[in-house]
Amino acid sequence: MFTDSDIAKKMSCGETKSMYVINYGLAPYYRCQLERKLKNRPFVLMFDETLNKEMQQKQLDIIVRHWDDNSVQSSYYTSEFLGHACAVDLVHSFENTVETKLGFANLVQLAMDGPNVNWSTFDKLQKKLEKEHKHQLLNIGSCGLHQLHNALKAGVEVAGWDLSHSMSAMHKLFDNVPARREDYETDTETDLYALSVCSHRWCENVKVCERAIKLVPSYQRYIKCVEKKRI
Repeated sequence: MFTDSDIAKKMSCGETKSMYVINYGLAPYYRCQLERKLKNRPFVLMFDETLNKEMQQKQLDIIVRHWDDNSVQSSYYTSEFLGHACAVDLVHSFENTVETKLGFANLVQLAMDGPNVNWSTFDKLQKKLEKEHKHQLLNIGSCGLHQLHNALKAGVEVAGWDLSHSMSAMHKLFDNVPARREDYETDTETDLYALSVCSHRWCENVKVCERAIKLVPSYQRYIKCVEKKRI
């Protein structure tokens, strides 16, 4: 880990001590850095609860999404462990963690999945913000990211670009076809291939699109070679 220091690179640390260093040293430091960054800045609160089999409690993971360095960042904030997890319990957990450190004045949206208890949490938090801060949360569905995926997909379909089928065909052309891949690498002198496209998470297809654009000349060259061989 510390190759730049003759002293530090000899450091050894057991499992228990590593756990304490991370839990009581590194974690509070990074959380403090995040709190300073979000001071007086708008943010989105994301949460999800699931069963922690080891502790036999419901683990409520709290994540904040915010604008940083010209991009949207999603940062883990903390976790709460619950027995009952009804709407009142969730709101109480947010009050004990997020409100005490970050405050609710700059909270703009609540991102979650769709169960009724989560929508009840949204309603209760909405009333709290209206009463104490005189503003409301944005409501564009349970998860804003899904709305962005669907909006981008709809835009692509309206434009008539048919990117999903095109990029999917580029990927499948050489997927699990060794003979075809060998001919492609010989004819084009490249070993780059199209990436698999995700048809329901469009915001995550940036690298897929960039790779597809880069490979268009190689694919065109390969097709011409195939056509000549058939002739």
